[in-house]
Amino acid sequence: GFGQGDVDTRSDIYSLGALLYELLADAPPLDVGALLSAGYGEVQRAIHQLEPPAPSDRVARLDPGRRRAAAAKRGTAPGKLIGELRGDLDRVILKCLEKDRARRYETTEDLARDIVRHLRNEPVLARPATPGYRAAKFLRRNGRGVALAAAALVVAASFGAYHAGRLAAERDRAQLEAKKAAKVSELLTEILTAADPFRTPTEKGMLESSAERVRREFAGEPAVRAEILNAIGRVQLRRGEHEKALPILTEALAAGRAGKRPDGRLAQTLSDLGILRRERGDHAGARPLLEEALQVRRTLWPEGHNEVAISLVELARLMRTLEESDRAEVLLREALEMRRRVLGPRHREVAVSLNDLGMLLWQIGDGAEAERLTVESLELNRAVLGAEHPNFGQSLANVALFKVQRREFVEAETLLREALQVLAKAMGEKHWRLATVRLQLAEALRGRDRVQDAMAETERALSVVETTLGKEHTLRAALLVERARGHLALREATAAEVLLREALRVQRRSYPEQSWRVATTKSVLGAALIALGREGEAEPLLREAMSGMKDVSGPLGREFKATHERLAMVERARNYGR
Repeated sequence: GFGQGDVDTRSDIYSLGALLYELLADAPPLDVGALLSAGYGEVQRAIHQLEPPAPSDRVARLDPGRRRAAAAKRGTAPGKLIGELRGDLDRVILKCLEKDRARRYETTEDLARDIVRHLRNEPVLARPATPGYRAAKFLRRNGRGVALAAAALVVAASFGAYHAGRLAAERDRAQLEAKKAAKVSELLTEILTAADPFRTPTEKGMLESSAERVRREFAGEPAVRAEILNAIGRVQLRRGEHEKALPILTEALAAGRAGKRPDGRLAQTLSDLGILRRERGDHAGARPLLEEALQVRRTLWPEGHNEVAISLVELARLMRTLEESDRAEVLLREALEMRRRVLGPRHREVAVSLNDLGMLLWQIGDGAEAERLTVESLELNRAVLGAEHPNFGQSLANVALFKVQRREFVEAETLLREALQVLAKAMGEKHWRLATVRLQLAEALRGRDRVQDAMAETERALSVVETTLGKEHTLRAALLVERARGHLALREATAAEVLLREALRVQRRSYPEQSWRVATTKSVLGAALIALGREGEAEPLLREAMSGMKDVSGPLGREFKATHERLAMVERARNYGR
């Protein structure tokens, strides 16, 4: 088992089994949260001694709301999901998770072959080959002919044409569910049997070629296409591969709308596509998608559910960006209350909601409450997810915002460098999310008069953003503003003006003219123009900037005092000129 020095291929089998378990049962083999709260020793004891329940039993023991959600994600009913898992899939996965490594599969190829046997309705090695089991497999393998013949006899004998139609509909639905399960399992099998053990499903075009096969093989079955394409698009979205994910998720949405009524799968696709459009800066395109996802999920789970909370948070993030702060706060407080009620107070999703509410309050100037919530989120992430999870890394960066605000630049730099290390390990150096942390790091370095170091950070971040998000993204604009501040510190106002005018152009594509982001850029541009002796051009920009700011802590008021001082400089220059 784990914890021993002689790790071999069968340790990998355990890891693959745990992954397959969570993919199929929507829950890990062991209750990790409860074990972690009991201490590291209890985790060690559980891994070595506790036998995980069969995946079908794990699903059966989930609370009703989560069980329905798990089934809805897979396009089926809870009872059918449990039935599909019970039997071969239970045995295959439990064989991977055997405490005695000698009883696991010898190699990943052996595991893959058993999955293929299951898909072909052949006896699997993980299960004793009793006569009854072999007979059942024969019937399932030749199920179409046997089932149709039996159905015909039964219908003719007793039920008539009406019941025959219902039987055929149920049969067709079962076949569709089997095809969906087979295709997902086939993709997993490809991963398991890859010649290169380090090959991942997103490398060498595997996801793209899988999407093409799905289009070809399920041209007439939109429900299957919708489910699998959404899964592929979501992987690409999480990796920051927006250009790849956009057409896949758009196609998944079109296929999903072909269904008779909205379901959990359609809501997931709406949500993923809305998130993608928001991350790309297409706020107008994101809004109706996120609104509809929330509406569908509220209908499916009127009593509340984490799926509803996810939609509340994702829509609130858009509202925060658009500075519709009142609505964003209502949505985020509802999500936090819902998650605490449904999931309990010590859950990773509660940490997400604490963080989102904290960042909103920071933006609108409620600094004390914002910092309390953000630190609480950081500590909960550390306890529940550990110090290597990207959510923990993001929390570190968010806590650093308050350090910068108090001009505690050394402490901020320490937090931000740790955040970069965590995020790079989890997501890779080229993920756009690292650019947001480099932006903060540049500000902290500039605060310590390390301007050249700050400029180097913005240069690295700009390279990633322009490659992954493009030149019209608002994150690029924010980086240009920070870079311009560096030029101003180096008394290079001409270079600063060029960057600030480009930043203003990009921001106006996504934000309203009265946005604090646009106001901030106008004010810094005013500073550059004053440095160039062009006070007449600076004054209207500075007066416009004042209308988009408030005298509060946080980003909404960060340039408020500086803008007043710049206007005073313009006034002095005008008086001097007289």
